[in-house]
Amino acid sequence: MENAGSQEDANRRLTTKLLPDVLITVGDYTFLLHKCCLENNSNYLRKLIEERSNEENDLVCAFILHDFPGGARTFQKIAKFCYGQKLELTSSDVVPIICGAYYLKMNMNMMEDDDTISRNFNLIFQAEKFLSEKVISSWVETIECLISCDDEGVLNQANELGIVSRCLQSLACKVTYHESIYSDWWYEDICSLNLSLFKRLIELLGEMGHDPRNISNAIAYYADEYNPGLDPNSSGIWYVEERKLHEQIVGMLPVQKGATSTKYLLSMLSVGIMLNANVRCIQSLERRIGAQLDEATLEDLLVPHFGDEQDATFDITCVTRIIENFVEVYMHAIELLYYFHDNKSLEASDLLLAKIAAVATIVDQYLAKVAIDSNLKLEEFRSLACVIPDGARPSHDGLCRAICTYIKHHPWILKQEKQRLFQLLDLEKLSRDACRE
Repeated sequence: MENAGSQEDANRRLTTKLLPDVLITVGDYTFLLHKCCLENNSNYLRKLIEERSNEENDLVCAFILHDFPGGARTFQKIAKFCYGQKLELTSSDVVPIICGAYYLKMNMNMMEDDDTISRNFNLIFQAEKFLSEKVISSWVETIECLISCDDEGVLNQANELGIVSRCLQSLACKVTYHESIYSDWWYEDICSLNLSLFKRLIELLGEMGHDPRNISNAIAYYADEYNPGLDPNSSGIWYVEERKLHEQIVGMLPVQKGATSTKYLLSMLSVGIMLNANVRCIQSLERRIGAQLDEATLEDLLVPHFGDEQDATFDITCVTRIIENFVEVYMHAIELLYYFHDNKSLEASDLLLAKIAAVATIVDQYLAKVAIDSNLKLEEFRSLACVIPDGARPSHDGLCRAICTYIKHHPWILKQEKQRLFQLLDLEKLSRDACRE
C-alpha cells in the first residue's frame, strides 16, 4: 500500500516475479498488483479487468475502487490473501474484511471441483467462520467487532449482511442472562459503542424485557461518559451537536414510570432548557417528571432559568407545568377510583390524595424559596400557588409563609395585589403560630 502522491514509494509492489499489470487506487493509496492473482479470487475485479483490458491497450490496467469498506488498510489485507499469504484475522478487522470481500464479490467458489479446497481459498467463508466461532461468543471480542464498524462504508455493508444485528443480539443476550448476578458490569464496556449502535442495543434490551431501571442507569452512565460536562457559554457547532445528543438520550430513556429517577429527569430537563432542546423533548421530560413528582425534593425542583438578567433565577413556568401534569394525572386517577365505590378503590384514592398532599408541601417550600427573588412576577407566583387543587393542602401554614416572604421582598406591590394573595389562604387550615406571624 502506498500513497498516490508519494514519488519515493511509487515502485513499491507486492512480492512476485512478474511485473505488475494492475494499478488500483483506494482512497489516497495506490496498489500495484497482478491480474492473475486478483482474477482467481474476485469476480468483481475480474470483470473490471476484462472491461478495462478491452477498452485500453496499455500494459497496466488502472481503476479506482470508490467507497471501499474499511479503506486502503482493509484492501491491502485482502490483496495479500489474493497472493496466497495467510490472513491472521482479529475481532477488529474481521467485519471490514467480510464487507470488503463482499464488495469484491469473493463469495463465489472459484474452484468448484474440490469443495474443501474451495472453502480454504474463499475469504468470506474463512472470515464468517471466525466471526461466528471466535468473536460473537465473546463479550469483549463482540464489542471490538462493533467498534470496527464505525467506518460508514463498513457499517452500511455490515447492516445489510446482518452482522451488526447478530453482534448486538449477542450482547443483549449476555446482559439479560447475567441480570440477576450484578446489574452494572456492562455499563463501561458499551460506552465504547457509537451512539447509533448504543441506541440499537438499548432498544433490543427493551424488546427482550430487560429491567427498565437497569436500562435507564446504563443510559445515564453512557450519557455521562459520552459527554461528562456542559458549558452554557459555548455556541456554534458544539452547541447544536450537544442539543442533538441530549434529545436522543432523552428519547432512549424507558417510558415506564419510576424507571428513571425524578432527580435525573429534572437534571436532564435543566440541560435541555439550557440547550434549547425541541418542544417534544422538553414536554416529554415534564410529563415524566409530573407522573412521579412525589419522589422529588425541594432541591430537585430548583430548575435554573436561562434567560435575561431581569428574569427570575428559577424557571417558575416550567415547574408550574410539571405540577399541572402531576395534578392532572393523579386527579384523573382518583376520579376513576371513586367510580368503582369499593373499599380497595377508596384506599387507593386515599393513597393518591396523600401523595398530592406531599407534593403540595414541597410546592409551598418551593414558593417560599423563590419568593425572595425580586424578579419573580406576581402572576407567576400566584399561578404556581393555585396549581394545587382546593382541599389538597392539609395545612396552609407553608403557603402563608411563602406569601408573607414574597410580600416582604416585593414591598412595591399594591394593596389590592396583596389581598389577592391572601385570598388564596383557607383560614381554617392555619395554625395559631401561622396566624401570629
